[in-house]
Amino acid sequence: MAAQQAHREATLISPALRAGGAFIVLAFVLFLTFVLHIVTQGFTTPFPVTVRLPLLLIAAVVWALFGSVGQRHTDPKRRTIVLVVVVAIIIASVLIPPYVLTVIAPAWLVGYGIVALLAGLILRQKHAAVASTP
Repeated sequence: MAAQQAHREATLISPALRAGGAFIVLAFVLFLTFVLHIVTQGFTTPFPVTVRLPLLLIAAVVWALFGSVGQRHTDPKRRTIVLVVVVAIIIASVLIPPYVLTVIAPAWLVGYGIVALLAGLILRQKHAAVASTP
């Protein structure tokens, strides 16, 4: 029993590592949104930020923070609950009418993605530096 507890404590993922991964997932979703907008509508057309984009970003971050921590790091009940919440957010984003919140240039998606990627890499690097110190 004590060996299981020690193994479980040794395999816990730190919050900084999870947050860094969530920022990287956020950057990936922003870059993917940029590419899809460029392919479908071109670079010169403005990007309308509807209610769907923030909901999809929230769903991606929730999944990255709580749902994708590995098979042996969390119980299946927690993963199922997180998956149900994420699917509910995605379904809500499809069912909600696409009200335009604001209109931005597509380059801002890349800018926000770069900032999120840098934040994620910095958090993960800080965690690696702290974890490697004796």
